[in-house]
Amino acid sequence: MYEEDQEEQREKRLHKRYHYAARAWVKPAGEQEQEGTLLDLSLGGCLIRIPNPVEFYTDTDIEVNLQSNYLAMRAIASVRRYLEGGRVVGVSFEKLTPRGRKDLLALIADLESGIAVPPNPNLAEGGSGLE
Repeated sequence: MYEEDQEEQREKRLHKRYHYAARAWVKPAGEQEQEGTLLDLSLGGCLIRIPNPVEFYTDTDIEVNLQSNYLAMRAIASVRRYLEGGRVVGVSFEKLTPRGRKDLLALIADLESGIAVPPNPNLAEGGSGLE
């Protein structure tokens, strides 16, 4: 199901997605912040795995914080979809600081050229980063 959903969503995307592992914190309104793992990102949003399922509703605003050796940013994002019973969340960035946007553009340029690598081996290829 996840693979089929990814293929369908890929056709609708405005921005190319890049596989990239980093720490991510998600805070839905009225909920506790959860640390998770960034699975991929684009100029328009990202996909995050979190340890405890949360039932998100489409267009729910959440706070997203991303941190790696290449990027530290905070954004207000809208939930666009959730998978695996709320453990994987796809969001679109709604509000980014100018610095956050600049850092995101720089990271994506590096990913496009093959320069950037995942900062934490426990988060790369197959590791959940939630241990």
